[in-house]
Amino acid sequence: MDDRFELYGEDGLRAYIDMMDNHPERIEEWREKGHFDRALVESKSNMDKYLKGAPGWHEVARSPKATLYERR
Repeated sequence: MDDRFELYGEDGLRAYIDMMDNHPERIEEWREKGHFDRALVESKSNMDKYLKGAPGWHEVARSPKATLYERR
């Protein structure tokens, strides 16, 4: 989510936080709705752990702070 997060409203923000913290597998639903094929996530986060093993996602770059994944 970018810096326009306030446009998604409180419910959208809560759903995003829930996905990132508790249900990283839901990124697949978000990807289909948002038509994106890259994800920049916090390294060592739940989302990072999910994407590292998820079919179709490939790690492009990693730093101590963030990891970039691409969907193939």
